[in-house]
Amino acid sequence: MEIFDNGSGMSRQDIVNGFMRLSTYSKVERPTSPKYRRQRAGRKGIGRFAAQRLGEILTITTATDHDEIALTVRIDWREFSSNRELSRIPARISRTKKTFAHGT
Repeated sequence: MEIFDNGSGMSRQDIVNGFMRLSTYSKVERPTSPKYRRQRAGRKGIGRFAAQRLGEILTITTATDHDEIALTVRIDWREFSSNRELSRIPARISRTKKTFAHGT
């Protein structure tokens, strides 16, 4: 299944400090997206948990308008087991060829 959002995309900092962190205040502090001024959805990371039910592996590819490359994060939901610290689960951010102007 592929889902594409043609919004602003995410920088490395956005991924690390926003997407990879549950219950951030970024959506409260910046409730609309910079490019299209769309209302940001979600507040507590529920979308990430919902994505876990869609498959065993989640691959996110994202790029901002001014980036020359895209960033990809691969999350293997099978790594998430009880009694394991979230910070110990690998989620490497890699650089990849940009095949779209911006979005996620």
